[in-house]
Amino acid sequence: MSATESSSSGGGEILRQTPGIASTRHFTKQNKPSNAVYEGYVDEAGRRDGQGTYIDKKRNRYQGEWVKDKSHGYGVKKFATGDVHEGYYVEDKRHGWGMYTWKNGDKYVGLWLNGLMHGEGTFFWAHGDTYQGMFKNGNMEGKGLKRLADGGVYDGDWKNNKTDGRGMKKFPAGDTHRGFYANDTRQGFGFCKFVVVVVMVVGVVVVVVVVVVVVVVVIMMLSYLTPRRVLSHSFGFSFLPLFLFFFFFFSLSKCTTKKKKSTPHRHLAQR
Repeated sequence: MSATESSSSGGGEILRQTPGIASTRHFTKQNKPSNAVYEGYVDEAGRRDGQGTYIDKKRNRYQGEWVKDKSHGYGVKKFATGDVHEGYYVEDKRHGWGMYTWKNGDKYVGLWLNGLMHGEGTFFWAHGDTYQGMFKNGNMEGKGLKRLADGGVYDGDWKNNKTDGRGMKKFPAGDTHRGFYANDTRQGFGFCKFVVVVVMVVGVVVVVVVVVVVVVVVIMMLSYLTPRRVLSHSFGFSFLPLFLFFFFFFSLSKCTTKKKKSTPHRHLAQR
């Protein structure tokens, strides 16, 4: 079969066939529905099928693959709002790998299901925050790592865009919390690194001070006590610093399990 081209004076239709290949598809330019334009391949029934560019009445532009009048396969869609999506479609819905960029500079790169972010992906906020992990029905859900522009980090479980489950949170000042979260709030058992460091430092200071006091008292006692009485009193004083240290440590360590609301995260824009 040789190459064939024809034109129609009424609709401006151009037919093209690839040499040597029998095909029921042909290239055309359509104006349907009204105020919409399609230029690309159609099947024998006139449905968009194959490569083509479609501009709808809202001036959204899709360029890519079609099957039976629906975007199906790889394509790029530029919205009238300024947003852009590049990736795969199944029956007019974003499905599979895709990259969506919002007009404000936010960007998502990852998997989609039925038009929603679903599966593994990475979200970049224009202000510098990033999230890398799992999504479900358009929300951060499952295991994920979020890094804030100010240096804060949360690595753990998510549910409906909020920290929920086991995780580790690092604050910009360097403090860390490991434990459980529910609805963006610390819940149940947790471990605050900054509390332990403070308690240990203060505890050491207390021990040193108490030991010095004990030594001074013992020296003073030697001037008027018998050796036996000195031994008994010094033995009692030797337990005093240890007792004070553990009492101070356990009294302050209670704050590691205290329920305290965490810093709210900046969530995804719902579109």
